[in-house]
Amino acid sequence: MEYGRESSSRVPMTSREFRLSFRLLQPDSLAPPPRGRLFFLHGFFGSGRNWSAVARGVMRARPDWECVLVDLRLHGESVEAPPPHTLASCALDVARLVEYLPGSDAPRALLGHSFGGKVAMLTSAEPGAASEQVWVVDSTPAPGATGAGAQQMMELLSRLPATFGTRKAGADAVEAGGFPRFVAEWMATNLVRENELFRWRFDPGEMRRLLLDFFRADLWPLVETPPGDTELQFIRATRNSILAEADAERIVRLESEGSPVHLHSLEGGHWLNVDNPGGIIAILRTMLPRA
Repeated sequence: MEYGRESSSRVPMTSREFRLSFRLLQPDSLAPPPRGRLFFLHGFFGSGRNWSAVARGVMRARPDWECVLVDLRLHGESVEAPPPHTLASCALDVARLVEYLPGSDAPRALLGHSFGGKVAMLTSAEPGAASEQVWVVDSTPAPGATGAGAQQMMELLSRLPATFGTRKAGADAVEAGGFPRFVAEWMATNLVRENELFRWRFDPGEMRRLLLDFFRADLWPLVETPPGDTELQFIRATRNSILAEADAERIVRLESEGSPVHLHSLEGGHWLNVDNPGGIIAILRTMLPRA
């Protein structure tokens, strides 16, 4: 049984009116508003729905919070975003969504996974989008390519045909390119029907520009001096983490010096929302502020 009520929004896309697609999940409880509001920002090639199970689990454990599943620009139903396609644009998109949703005076937190982790950190510095907590799930503030597979996927897409006869054929091609079956099937959710064929919902060239900007971004200054009263909560996977050991030690050192920056280790691989959703829910149940 699914928990919570869901509403969604997709706004007509123009350069002035563009707004991210999102899904607002509200707990089935009598807790009066304003509840706390937790925004989920997914990883590269993903969508807000990737975090549905975690969001619903959080609301079961903490019915004083509601959740917003966001489709970042060029992802999910937000593919018609106008340029420039940069990490800063992603953060500004989220900040505008935060201000757009009613109840903006409620306590709020941002949670970003991988690519979404850097977006969450940058969003917290945007005027009007300050958050009590920013949860950075197996991401990194450091510049440089990561081992999460997005770059390898981009290289594979450049070799694959633009269309497929079926969604399964697309998944088969990704698997044949060296990715596990579960990743291939997840990637194939980005294929949309056009007449009798399936094509990628995004423009690969635009996605490449966005990914390269993610690699260029150095957010250590923001980590060393978090905006306002924001707490930065890093969750690092115990296997295949893209947060390097030296960077994890740097976060621990900042914490020991009294900075509002904290590091949690959680059993599982980089895709913690799949490997250990219960662990994420347990941390959030304990540590989300009381709304």
